[in-house]
Amino acid sequence: MALPRLGHVAALDGIRGIAVAIVVLHHLRVPGVHGGWLGVDLFFALSGFLITESVLGMGEGTRLSAFWRRRAWRLGPALAVVLGWYLLVSVGAPDRGMRLRWLAASAGQVLNVHDAASRHGPFSPHLGHLWSLSAEVQFYVVWPVLLLALLRRRVPRPVILAVPVALFAASTLERTVLALAHIQWNRLYLGPDTRSSALWAGCIVGLLHSWGAFDRSPVLRPWARRLAVPAFVALGVLVLLPSMSFSQSRAPYLWGLTVIGVAAGVLVAAGAAEGGGPLRGVLEARPLEWLGRISYSVYLWHVPLIALLMHARPGISTPAKVALLVPAILLAGWLSYVVVERPLLSAAGRARVAGFLNRSPTPVG
Repeated sequence: MALPRLGHVAALDGIRGIAVAIVVLHHLRVPGVHGGWLGVDLFFALSGFLITESVLGMGEGTRLSAFWRRRAWRLGPALAVVLGWYLLVSVGAPDRGMRLRWLAASAGQVLNVHDAASRHGPFSPHLGHLWSLSAEVQFYVVWPVLLLALLRRRVPRPVILAVPVALFAASTLERTVLALAHIQWNRLYLGPDTRSSALWAGCIVGLLHSWGAFDRSPVLRPWARRLAVPAFVALGVLVLLPSMSFSQSRAPYLWGLTVIGVAAGVLVAAGAAEGGGPLRGVLEARPLEWLGRISYSVYLWHVPLIALLMHARPGISTPAKVALLVPAILLAGWLSYVVVERPLLSAAGRARVAGFLNRSPTPVG
């Protein structure tokens, strides 16, 4: 039986806005933003939550092909534009062989595995950030199949809930053991197994929310409200903490990613069940909600734009870099959203494009 679908929640857009903002600041190398990479884990927690809600909302009899088709329409076109641009600028580059390997790994959604397996790099200055999209797409394949199989076999809800809990614990344990063994940072940071804690945290919240646990339980909703501010503060502290340097410190892998996963899950729970609770005024702020709506395109374009400027002006100061790039990144993200993303968000828009692509050429003569 299909469960009610989640409607638009402004607070979740606000969380997206926060996530992409701190990632952009991190890649701009703004002084003091040591852990800005954790914005990716906020995206992961949101994805785990929303994909779980989506699968439960489809019903047990729904084919996953329809789900994957919608995901492809949602993510594919804007990504294709970025990859098409990269192909054009890479054809004549002296390092085009390496560029084409990065391009193939990005298009094939295995860039995280490609870069996690690299012992010494190099990593793409233009496409390196797309590792997280590869991780999400891999998750879109694995979790819906597993969840739907459990639902179709009428597995009791507590057992279903135990699955992401166990996977969260397994990811945490493996990451900790490997970190203690001094495995290189990119294996821990990029590996789909060691970087999945926030995804599973989002799945846990998604299951509880879809099943109405936040409405029925006398504990969950009050605690989501009470813990929202501490979770928000904890994430803010981790963004600024020097020991959160992902390539120089073991702290992110020994405990940081675990704390981030839990805090991100709490923040998503507060956003979904309580509209942000005490953080509603922040998460539903118009500028943050707007940034959240265009966050995917902003994320796609911010690293290429940073790389282009740094290649042209390698000695540029941080204030000048921020002043030039932040407006350019927002403009590129907004244009991509308006021109590429938004027309394909509706079924009617997708049908028009599909009809155009499938149109047979008119015979001549």
